[in-house]
Amino acid sequence: MSDIGLNESHQGIIVNYLRFARYNRGQTIKSIVSCFSDVKDSRLIEDTYTIDEVIEILESLCSIVKGEAELELTNASHTNVLLLRQLFSQAEHWHLKLQADISELENRKLLEEIAQFEENEFSASKSKAVVMPNLSQKSKLQPLNEGGNTALLQMEINRLQEENARLKEKSAMLERKVSSTLEEKTKLSSDLSKARNELDSQGNAPAKVDDSVVQDLSNKVATLNQDLKNAEELARKKCSNTTEELANTKHYVLELQHEVELLNKELDKKFSETAQYKNLKKMLETKNVQIKDLRARLKRHEPNAEV
Repeated sequence: MSDIGLNESHQGIIVNYLRFARYNRGQTIKSIVSCFSDVKDSRLIEDTYTIDEVIEILESLCSIVKGEAELELTNASHTNVLLLRQLFSQAEHWHLKLQADISELENRKLLEEIAQFEENEFSASKSKAVVMPNLSQKSKLQPLNEGGNTALLQMEINRLQEENARLKEKSAMLERKVSSTLEEKTKLSSDLSKARNELDSQGNAPAKVDDSVVQDLSNKVATLNQDLKNAEELARKKCSNTTEELANTKHYVLELQHEVELLNKELDKKFSETAQYKNLKKMLETKNVQIKDLRARLKRHEPNAEV
């Protein structure tokens, strides 16, 4: 397979699209040739014609061919829009904004490279008829997972998920630590109360020893209180940071959704104002008039023919 700077999967999609375009191009050429054949068979039945008759025949043929070509070109442009819509929808799913340089569409060098790519891809099967691809089997576009902004976005999502898991684990650990500290504090408070009761019951004799025990217990209680306070402060900060990060992430997602909605509205508005959309109805009406004219002429030359 030739190379146009894309990976194998994307290049395969390009080849399928070229096959589809070649088929449509062949059908358009057949349609134009058929227009000339119809005029030749239905109008060129006399030996001599006046200048006015020749002009009238050529103008009629020009009108038919023009309508046929305009219809096929319009259909081709709309087909390209559908293809771009698939790509843009996939990009918007991953909150990406694609860019396109319209001026590159007139780059003669690049067009020649694409033409050479198409020639290389289909040169081996020139003798075979172009087969219309099976469009009934629609396949969804796969996410772009190969580098660029998509990979960075996926990495950021994975990082946030891992960070969230770590924060949940730390929060659970702090809760266990606070619970253990509360239990120990309760136990020490109970021991302190018991020691004071024993001190009161025994009088002042062992005051020195009992005072040291009480002081030791008091120090432990103070230490545990400080540890508990520090643990609660740390847990509060962690929860605050987690809440703030989740809020920022949610705000960022909402901004992306709002931007996507604005772009969709702008696209719908621009499409409804395009000249192609306005000319489509006019072109169809012209086509109907041409068909009626051809039927009338056919009936005039072949009265028994079914129209």
